Amino acid sequence: MSVLVNGEIVLTGFVGDSFWDEGFTDKEVIEALAEIGPTTDVMVRLNSGGGYVSHGKAIYNALSMHKGKVTVSVEGTAASAASVIAMAGEEIIMRRGATMMVHDPLFFTYGNAEEHKKSAEILDKEAVSIAVIYADRSGKTEDECREIMQEETWFTADEAVEEGFATSADTKKAKAVASFDYSIYAHAPRAAVALTKKNSWNLREAMQAASSAVATSPKEPPMAEKNKADDTTNVDADKIRNDAAADATKRIGEILSCDEAKGRDDLAKHIALNTTMSAADAKSMLAAAPKAQADTSTPGGTKTAAENYGQRKAEGDGLAGPENKTNKADISAKWKNAFARANESRGATAS
Repeated sequence: MSVLVNGEIVLTGFVGDSFWDEGFTDKEVIEALAEIGPTTDVMVRLNSGGGYVSHGKAIYNALSMHKGKVTVSVEGTAASAASVIAMAGEEIIMRRGATMMVHDPLFFTYGNAEEHKKSAEILDKEAVSIAVIYADRSGKTEDECREIMQEETWFTADEAVEEGFATSADTKKAKAVASFDYSIYAHAPRAAVALTKKNSWNLREAMQAASSAVATSPKEPPMAEKNKADDTTNVDADKIRNDAAADATKRIGEILSCDEAKGRDDLAKHIALNTTMSAADAKSMLAAAPKAQADTSTPGGTKTAAENYGQRKAEGDGLAGPENKTNKADISAKWKNAFARANESRGATAS
């Protein structure tokens, strides 16, 4: 679905993906700006509960570098990664009743204590980079912005203007908040949480449903759907999006069907469906991961990688079990590199 509607960029739903039939990516915004032209003024209508901070920052940078005037209108809410996008506006207009939320980013980590420590360091750096964006817009110091972020602060339209995160409040009534699982936030407005419950906006279930759809209908992934209501959709843009969807489907298939995935099905499924890691890197990570072994104590059962490791360690064999003759240091190095690639590919999220 094109984000360019009647000459305006309309960003509604999840930042960086599509859930509950709403969402947008940095690629779509960049394509829209290219079609508009580098010097043309543009209105961005934003209504999003958040998403991936990597996409949010990429969209912010693309809008910031646009030579024409960029006006951002917060139609319902601009939370988390969406609030980063809003900061790109030369004018940031809050509709009456609209909200804006800033907070510290979140991050996916799969690994041992050292990997989690590294993730914490990355999160700190990511938070600082976001604080710089907020500080540039608001006139506050980076430390002041960090305090606001750490508290997960929700602003009304007037408060956003008063605190420097918006330039004006409009008299037009805000739209209903975009579909999003607002229950994941600590201080989300009650009305938004109520809508979450009423409409069953469950992020975990949505991700599982999307994964199931890809698995059962690989030729028609959800992200490849066209905007049937808009007959003026640019054909070339449709081709680009459909090609991207086909590439994504091919990547998922390569990861799930590769030899390295055998015995590591759960990890392979996670990498394929929940990260953007390339098939080549995924194979390298899977090759470094221990396999699940048959569990003779339970018919048809298997042992997890952790259980395999525990058994090998108890037998005094460390990680050099019968299926892996590599020494412990080499295995540790492989895990370290594999997790580093996974974390880099997944990226931080601000939701």
